Amino acid sequence: MGKKILFSLVGLLLLVAVVVWFSNRGYGKVSDDSWQVAKAICGACMEKSETRIEKVEALLADPAGDLEISDQERLWLQQMIDKGKDGQWGVAAKWARQMMKEQVDFP
Repeated sequence: MGKKILFSLVGLLLLVAVVVWFSNRGYGKVSDDSWQVAKAICGACMEKSETRIEKVEALLADPAGDLEISDQERLWLQQMIDKGKDGQWGVAAKWARQMMKEQVDFP
């Protein structure tokens, strides 16, 4: 019975390690347009400007716009915008800076 518990615990630890590994992978390489939008989000959040964050959101949502942004990038950027609109300016700015930083550090 002791070995079953040990194997169960090892399996659980491996599962937790895999989940943590994949959840902390970051943004990875994003398009230049996503970088520009993240920069605009960061600026709006640093100023705590509802007007600027709404303009960035309108730009991101414009179906006629020519932004080359993947669906995943769009989701990340919208989450940043939502945080800013909820008054969590620091969190949104941190996420935007992290996205931009990862482009510099990306191999």
